[in-house]
Amino acid sequence: MTADQIPTIARIWRGRTEASRADEYEAYLHEHGIKPLEAKALGVQLFREDRGRETEFVTISYWESRRCPGSRDPIPGRSTTSNAIPTS
Repeated sequence: MTADQIPTIARIWRGRTEASRADEYEAYLHEHGIKPLEAKALGVQLFREDRGRETEFVTISYWESRRCPGSRDPIPGRSTTSNAIPTS
């Protein structure tokens, strides 16, 4: 983010998984969620909280406006597809 880019929108996404799959989920989230956001958003933060049997992830992305650059969708990431880790 440069000095002239001031975020006015913070988008928050939450996800959780079983603690036994948390490392796998975090790697998936980084590859398919964080990396694409880093290419478009002003900034991205990922938080992880281990809570016994479950782990929660919170992703915050920062934007100049409601519209994602290069998209007609005013809210990036809104889709009908699932972001879940594929099961075997």
